[in-house]
Amino acid sequence: MKKLHKRIGLCLLAAVMLHGCGKKPAEDTGVLKVWEAEEPEVRQTEEQAAAALDPDTIPGTVLGEEEVLVLQGDAFETVLYERVRGPEGSSLAYDPERFFLETKDGMLIFRFRDKEEVFLAIGQEEGDSAEAAADQYVYDSGVECTVEEVTVGEGEYPAFWVRYQAEAENGEKICDRYVLRRSEVLYVVEMDCDPDLYETAGAEQQTILSTLRFDEG
Repeated sequence: MKKLHKRIGLCLLAAVMLHGCGKKPAEDTGVLKVWEAEEPEVRQTEEQAAAALDPDTIPGTVLGEEEVLVLQGDAFETVLYERVRGPEGSSLAYDPERFFLETKDGMLIFRFRDKEEVFLAIGQEEGDSAEAAADQYVYDSGVECTVEEVTVGEGEYPAFWVRYQAEAENGEKICDRYVLRRSEVLYVVEMDCDPDLYETAGAEQQTILSTLRFDEG
């Protein structure tokens, strides 16, 4: 299985290559890396620490802040990310100055502030397996797509990745779908992005995905 994410690292496709549906080795791509700081500062109040340990914490609840090193052009920049509770024992971190957060239909949605139709959403999925759920995305897309087995998040969780290009209100959009199974629960991450923003806002979407973390135990 090809590992696309290591620690909080990620591999970002520099160009969109749409192929026939089916599993195949990933092609060489451009790379944008994001790392945790060597000694990242984590800021958390007592209430946030308690919320992080409570399995009934509502999705969207802020669990604290943490520093990450982000490669911006040719230099690294320290950015303060806000970690929030996701569905069923998961959490993600994001830059609140670049994205805003909302919940809708059981999904936690991070929308790009400069273009709201560019978003990342995470929620739970019905189905018996991640592969079957990914196949359903392929079927529902009605277009040519790419399907690969990858790993995502801080824990390098196995997932099925579906990518396709679809019509949007103002042209076209790139759709990335990740389906993974964790502790008998299926999760789906949906990302839509304008092709012109794929190497900027799209990279930031991938950064959010790279921070995905599940409660252990």
